[in-house]
Amino acid sequence: MNNFQKIVKYGLGPVIVTYTLGILASLSIKVVGNIHGLFSPKVHTQEQLEDIVAQERERLDMDKNIFIESRLVPYTEGKARIIDNHYVIEVGGYSATEAVVRHELYHVFDGHQDHPTNTLVNLFWEEPRTDLYQMFRLDL
Repeated sequence: MNNFQKIVKYGLGPVIVTYTLGILASLSIKVVGNIHGLFSPKVHTQEQLEDIVAQERERLDMDKNIFIESRLVPYTEGKARIIDNHYVIEVGGYSATEAVVRHELYHVFDGHQDHPTNTLVNLFWEEPRTDLYQMFRLDL
């Protein structure tokens, strides 16, 4: 009996298969999300960016008391973070698209910047959820 047969016999095979499928699913969602972001309508002006943020905030029914500053920057960027006790969403370059704005706003909506997170949680929980919202507006 080889090692793989031993793993399957003792029940680790289904666990390994499940984790492998989960990793492949997460990576597939990320790749499709990145491609979707590239082909989404472009954001050309600061006013357009602010309009998209306002529309998506309404769609997500976000608290109106949460201050979110949106910035259209001259370099390639797609990031949501906390600066001086308020949220900042920056998009620019080839990342200045409606899909990337939705993606970053969902990070804020779901509280991903509010707590430290480890890389595995980010890659396999937070990012797939934000990518699914970005593409299909699914609030999971």
